[in-house]
Amino acid sequence: MEITQINGTKIDNHANLLVEVFSQAPWSESWEFKNAHDRLLCYKDAPYFLGLSAIHNNELIGFIFGNLEPYQKSSHFLLKEMCVKKENQRTGVGKKLINKLHQILKSREVDSVILLTRKKSPAEQFYMNKGYNLSETMGLYFKEIKT
Repeated sequence: MEITQINGTKIDNHANLLVEVFSQAPWSESWEFKNAHDRLLCYKDAPYFLGLSAIHNNELIGFIFGNLEPYQKSSHFLLKEMCVKKENQRTGVGKKLINKLHQILKSREVDSVILLTRKKSPAEQFYMNKGYNLSETMGLYFKEIKT
C-alpha cells in the first residue's frame, strides 16, 4: 500500500469511495455521486488544501481531505473527510493515513487537528485510540433551517 498526496484535479474515485463507505452501516447515509463530488471539490479547491490517498494494487482504498487554517501565531488542520473502503477497515489503512497526515503536519509546524465525527461510532473510537480527545472548551452548535 502506498500513501500519496492528492495533487491532481481528478477526484471521481474519491467521491465514489465516499458514497460507497458512508452509504453502509453504521452511517447509512444517502449519498449520491454528485453531492459527494461537490463536497470533496469544495474542500480540494479551498486554500491550503491537504489530501492523502491510500492506494493498493492501483485501487483507491482510503483518503483524507482537509485544509490548513491559520490561527493566531500558528495553524491547525481541519480534517473534513476520512474514509477507508469497508473491506480494508481494521487492517491498518486508517492508521497509516492518519500517521502520514501527522508526519506532514509536524513538518509544517501545524500544532493541532480539528475534526467532527458522530458520537459513539467506530470512527469516534478510532480517533480516540489515536490520541484525539473531546474538547472541553469548544462545542458544536446546530440550527436546522427549513424553508
